Amino acid sequence: QRMDGMKGPVLCLGWMWCVCLCVRPVNASHTRHARNVTRGGRTLVALIGQIRGGELAERSLIQHVLKPNQADLVLMVPKTASLLNSSLAARARYVWTLREPENWKQPIAAIAQALGAHRWLDLANNSGAVWFLGPARLRRGVRSPSTAAPNLVYRHLLKRHLVQHRLIEQYTRFIITRADHVYGCHHDVSRFDLHHQVYVPTGEDYGGVCDRHIVCGQADVLACLSIIDGPLLHPERYVKQADSMATCGPEPFMKLRLQELGLWPRLRRFARVMYLSSDKGNGSSVLNKTSKEPSYPKPAAPGQHVKYLDEFVATRWTCGFCKGLGAGQPFCCPLRRPTAMVLEGALASGKLAYVEPRTGDCQLSRAVILALTLASGVILAGILAVLGRRSRFSVLDER
Repeated sequence: QRMDGMKGPVLCLGWMWCVCLCVRPVNASHTRHARNVTRGGRTLVALIGQIRGGELAERSLIQHVLKPNQADLVLMVPKTASLLNSSLAARARYVWTLREPENWKQPIAAIAQALGAHRWLDLANNSGAVWFLGPARLRRGVRSPSTAAPNLVYRHLLKRHLVQHRLIEQYTRFIITRADHVYGCHHDVSRFDLHHQVYVPTGEDYGGVCDRHIVCGQADVLACLSIIDGPLLHPERYVKQADSMATCGPEPFMKLRLQELGLWPRLRRFARVMYLSSDKGNGSSVLNKTSKEPSYPKPAAPGQHVKYLDEFVATRWTCGFCKGLGAGQPFCCPLRRPTAMVLEGALASGKLAYVEPRTGDCQLSRAVILALTLASGVILAGILAVLGRRSRFSVLDER
């Protein structure tokens, strides 16, 4: 019988005498194996990070991800009250938890020690801050910007558990995602070519590539979960750019690591079918806390917080909620469709349009307005030039 959480030597009795030393390492996560779980096909869904999306997020995960893919579920999450109240814990094949630290430097240091990375603190140069390790305080109490470190830590711990429990051999498809996504329609990965490619949803790239959701095959899942390993093992490669958001913000850093791991040439995008949400009391990135939350249309629920409007509108387009509606309908901005986001990425043009948070109206960006103005000027000048030539020819004909 396995015993979790033992901190000292234990004498184990069985059909023969044996002495077992059961030690729980510092910063190790607690493991719980769910009994009587019905196993699905060859897809494994792994949720990492806080469970804070609320009931709608959990129902949508079951309806649009677990069931269509006949998938099993594992959780790599903090040990909080939200976990105890979540319906997902009972459905999961495994639940692995970590007590979230006051300073994320502690679990990062434990990972570095396990990797044999002894000079990883060289990442914190004179500024003391490392963008992709925020909110950890690495030196002199300086808090690194962003909140990317928990995601990286949970990915690495998930990798350890998948290897430890020999789960990689049991599945051919791995969906690594967050618990606060709401899915507007089915996310069926059975047609993804995961023998040769990895997949990330469109949008939310911020100069790199979205780091919240990735779908990998059996041969690539370890690489997909090894994002934090590179800078810990080779800090000298990152130290000059670690305090720059442009090069080492969460999304640019994700892109950099996918390039280094050889996954970038094989990265493919799929139309976004999910958006981040938060249950009441967890706040929203769209409006400040004193603002009145707007009433979002489906697939949002009444009173739900939508964190990022772009991905919400993109999900509405992908899942058919804007089909047949005019472009002027709230939260149906046509320039926030997944195809428009792909175009933005290809052109490196920045956003083509913005969604007004309170009304859902579509507002063209200044760059687009300027481009349209210039284009209109060029077209008008061309028309005037043609008319001018015709006038000269008319005068010559009369003569």
